[in-house]
Amino acid sequence: GDVWVIDQQWEYAYPEGTANTQPDDVEIPECADYPECGVWRHFKGQNYHVLACVLNGQAGENYLEPFVVYRALYGDSPVFIRPLQMWDEKVPNPAGGEPLRRFTKVLQ
Repeated sequence: GDVWVIDQQWEYAYPEGTANTQPDDVEIPECADYPECGVWRHFKGQNYHVLACVLNGQAGENYLEPFVVYRALYGDSPVFIRPLQMWDEKVPNPAGGEPLRRFTKVLQ
């Protein structure tokens, strides 16, 4: 697969060896939509640490797709990425009833 480079300001990621440029008319999602760095709990009970949020510059000509970069706080976990849309979505409640948020912020 491609090697992805994350620019120094954590603004967006791009494939290694390609130009680090973005068009003037590109749509950049609002930062307020991103989860805060820190500990988040998955709906199944395990905790994860959000390290950063990045934008995939290859998502479309005029759109940068946001991703969440995180690591599990159990075992010997690698670093994972998940599209922000999946991070924020609601999932079926295993106990029935109202859907649950996939991740919720752990207050510290």
